[in-house]
Amino acid sequence: MVFEIREPASWLKPEDLKHLIAAQGYAELDMIQDANAEMNEIDPDARHVLGILAIFTEIRRVLEAAQTQADSPSGS
Repeated sequence: MVFEIREPASWLKPEDLKHLIAAQGYAELDMIQDANAEMNEIDPDARHVLGILAIFTEIRRVLEAAQTQADSPSGS
C-alpha cells in the first residue's frame, strides 16, 4: 500500500509532517496499526486537508477490513 501527498506539505507544522511521513512509511510496510497511530498524532485542524484526509480514510478502511476478516467465523 503506497500513499502519496500530491499537495505540498510545507504548510504542515514540523511535528505533523513527521507523523505524516512516519504514517506513510508504516503503511508502505503494511504496518497499518502503526500508520493509524501516527495519523492520530496529527493535529485535528490539519486532518481536514484533502491529502491527509485521503490517507486517514484509506488507513481506516484497511483497518476495518482486517477487523471484519478477523471477526469472520473462518478467519479468512
